[in-house]
Amino acid sequence: MPKVSDEHQESRRMQILGAAMQCFAQKGYHKTTMQDICRQAGLSAGAVYNYFKGKDEIIEAAAAMGQMQAREIFSAAGALESQGVPAILMAALEGYRQLLHMEGVHTGLRADVMFHAEALTNDKLADIGLASYRNIMDQLLLLTERWQACGGIAKELSSQAVAQVLFAMVQGLMTQLVMNPAIDVDAYFQALEAIMFGEKSG
Repeated sequence: MPKVSDEHQESRRMQILGAAMQCFAQKGYHKTTMQDICRQAGLSAGAVYNYFKGKDEIIEAAAAMGQMQAREIFSAAGALESQGVPAILMAALEGYRQLLHMEGVHTGLRADVMFHAEALTNDKLADIGLASYRNIMDQLLLLTERWQACGGIAKELSSQAVAQVLFAMVQGLMTQLVMNPAIDVDAYFQALEAIMFGEKSG
C-alpha cells in the first residue's frame, strides 16, 4: 500500500477541521455530532476518526492552530525590534487585519462565539479557551511593559489593564463581525492605530 504523504495528511486534517468549524458555527459544539462532521467533510467515520478521536480533540486542534497563528503574528511583528514598540504593535495589528480578510474567517468567528457559550458549562472547553487567551495576553503584556519602559505610555497605569484593553480592541471587532459582517475591517484598524498612536490620515 503506498504511503500517504505528509501533505495529503495535513490537507485531510484541515478538511476535517474546516468541516467541524462549519458544523460548530451552525449548530454549536454541544449539538454537533461526529456524524455531522463526517457528513460535512464528505468522509467516512473511519477516515475522520483516523485523525481525531472526538470533538474535544478537534477543538484542541483548532485552538492550537489559533495559538500558532497568534505566535506567527507576534513573531513577525517582533522582527521590527529595532523600530520600537509602537512599530511592533502596529505590525501585530496588521497581522490581525490580514487574518480577518482570510477566506472562511466569518465561519471561524461564529464558531468561536459558539465555543465560548459552551465553555460556560464545560470545564474542558473553558480550559482550552483560557489557554488560548493567556497565550495572546502574555504577548501583549510583554509589549505593554516594554512600551511603558520606553515612555510610550504612562508607567502609572496597570500593565495588565493596558494589555486587556489592547486585547479587547481586536477581540471586540471579532465579536462585532459575527453580528455585522459588513464592518469595514480596514477602516477599523486605521481608526484603531490613530487612537493608539495619534496617526493622522493623509
